[in-house]
This record gives sequence, structure tokens and C-alpha cells, in this order.
Amino acid sequence: MRAVASSSCLRYLIALICTCLFLPVLHAQSNESEISARLMNQPLHLRGCWRDDTLHFDPDGNLRDHSVPVVFTLCGFELKTVELKQEKLILEGRRIVLS
Repeated sequence: MRAVASSSCLRYLIALICTCLFLPVLHAQSNESEISARLMNQPLHLRGCWRDDTLHFDPDGNLRDHSVPVVFTLCGFELKTVELKQEKLILEGRRIVLS
């Protein structure tokens, strides 16, 4: 009888540990207002320097469209709006370039 009680207690303990391990993963989803709060009024820098005003990136951060690279010392970004769609994060703002 004691073996049955300790095995069910062990199962509950393992279930509790697994639940606690997955809580941070479940909370990892961000909404539009959280992303906006983290990025607004922050210095943002673009990787690479492209001539086009509208740039599209894949989920890994690689440029999807063709754009001619230009030479800048630094290329920053002043964020104006954040929009989160089904599978897209749209950041709109003004590009700031130091040459």
C-alpha cells in the first residue's frame, strides 16, 4: 500500500516539475503593446545599409527583396509604429543615416 502511495506522489511531483518548467515558455508570447513599450524611444540599428525605403526581412533577419547596398557609417531607425499581424511584425519609422 505504501509503494502505491509513494508512486502516485512521485507522479504528482514529476507533473508539477514539468508544469513549472513550461511556464516561462507559455509566457514567451508578446503582444503589440509589449513590443512597442520595449522598442519605443530606444536606439535601434539596422544590420546592413540598403538604398530602398521599404525593406522586408524573413524570420531569420535576412533581406527578402533585392536592394542595392550603399555605404554608411551607421544606419539607425526611429520607430514610429508597431503592428503585429498573424505571422508578421511590422515596424514603421524613419531611417537615420550617418555618412
